[in-house]
Amino acid sequence: IIVPFLVSGASLRSVASMRRDFPISPGEMLMLDVTNFTAPCSLDPGAPVACPQSSGYPLPTSLGGIRLTVNDIDAPLLLVLPGQVRFLVPFEVQGTQARIVVYRQGVPAPPLIRDLQQQSLGVFTLNDTGSGPGHIFHADASLVSAAAPLQPEETFTVLAGGLGAVDPQVPSGAAGPDSPRSAVTNPVQALLDGAECI
Repeated sequence: IIVPFLVSGASLRSVASMRRDFPISPGEMLMLDVTNFTAPCSLDPGAPVACPQSSGYPLPTSLGGIRLTVNDIDAPLLLVLPGQVRFLVPFEVQGTQARIVVYRQGVPAPPLIRDLQQQSLGVFTLNDTGSGPGHIFHADASLVSAAAPLQPEETFTVLAGGLGAVDPQVPSGAAGPDSPRSAVTNPVQALLDGAECI
């Protein structure tokens, strides 16, 4: 007996910003909540039944009998939970709309439709809710905080998603090259207290 599984468009979220009902972009990390998806499993070490998750590159396009496509292109999968799948929008996706289809054991759910744009920026936050302090790091990789604030003219790193296409291009699910490193092709502007960062 195959138990029907349900996919709600409202459950599609950016893993970085946790936004719902938003345009998505190539290369973006998303999560989708699903009802009656897979058998119970756990991410705890040593659990009797481990949840399927990726373990190295290239990322798989099938995990635990689950597959997902965006505009008929297989999406790299990161993690499958009983009620959720996390995936990357393939870099190869083109057009102005994204048609997302989840398959369980080859059986598709009704498609979800989202607008597709070049970028859909979001900053990963420390509490994983999309609000509050972000994953922002000093040049020495230590976390920026109230106790260790940024200094004038300091170089810093922001962990963000939805930046869009990169050059050199990276195949979906593959690790980015070390040399030369890929850079985003669409402009990104960062502001601190209203002042533009260079």
